[in-house]
Amino acid sequence: MSCDGRVVKALDSKSNGIFPRSFHILGVIWNGESIIEGAAEALSLLKHRHGKKVCLVTNNSTKSPLDYLNKCEKLGIHILNEEEIVSSSTVAAYYLKHKLHVRNKVYVIGGPGLGKELDKIGIQHVGIGADHFEDYHSEERIFDVSAVIVGFDPHISYAKILKASSYLKNKDCLFVATNEDSCFPSTNPLLILPGAGSVLASVKVASGREPIVIGKPHRPILTYLKEKLGLDPSKTLMTGDTLATDIAFAKRHGLASMLVLSGNTTLEDVKNARTELSPDYYANSLKTLCELEGEI
Repeated sequence: MSCDGRVVKALDSKSNGIFPRSFHILGVIWNGESIIEGAAEALSLLKHRHGKKVCLVTNNSTKSPLDYLNKCEKLGIHILNEEEIVSSSTVAAYYLKHKLHVRNKVYVIGGPGLGKELDKIGIQHVGIGADHFEDYHSEERIFDVSAVIVGFDPHISYAKILKASSYLKNKDCLFVATNEDSCFPSTNPLLILPGAGSVLASVKVASGREPIVIGKPHRPILTYLKEKLGLDPSKTLMTGDTLATDIAFAKRHGLASMLVLSGNTTLEDVKNARTELSPDYYANSLKTLCELEGEI
């Protein structure tokens, strides 16, 4: 199962009409503050030389698409506009307004990126930032909260878990999560960086409720891509570095899939993956596309 041969097949416009389009950001485009070698050139190759439509899709809710666009520009990626960057925070705000028809205030466990997207779509919210009240038994005024949304929050605290789970005692209060990613990728193998899924777990246990999950591999983010960007799953190649989110998303919803080994997934992981998590194609990184340019 040759890496190079599989990538060539994925990019050949005569091969099953595969249409490279969706790229996960972390592990594919950059790690931390450093761009992955060849990523900018590969995206430019796809968009300008081969006429492919490209969008970046991330479960990370900590930044808005504009924040990500600014980061792309800083790292030398100049081929995208804000609408071509889709984060779970964008989709969560869209879903709350247009699918769940939320009208009242939303309680947020999350960061500024999620707040910006809620503001943009006109949804009032409370909860972003530190919360360290001490008297947990006081009868604090309960806001008219119609939904609780949970993403990654560096200020997660007992107070926030208490408030979220208390609001969720009301069966009419909606429960939404940006994603279930347990950890962020780390360049330090000794460090575990808990992600939104770790924060979410505490609220799920305390409230006894299960959320609607927005991000990959779940359907809401696919629905958004289809409705807002005209994505056709049968003509889309999902490229990512994580089996449980990126590849599972593609497999579950009928997209072709390509795993890159520039993130935290190894070739051994690919070989041992269950059928539902086995990618159609794999490559060392997006740089492989440039190296194979003469064969595409």
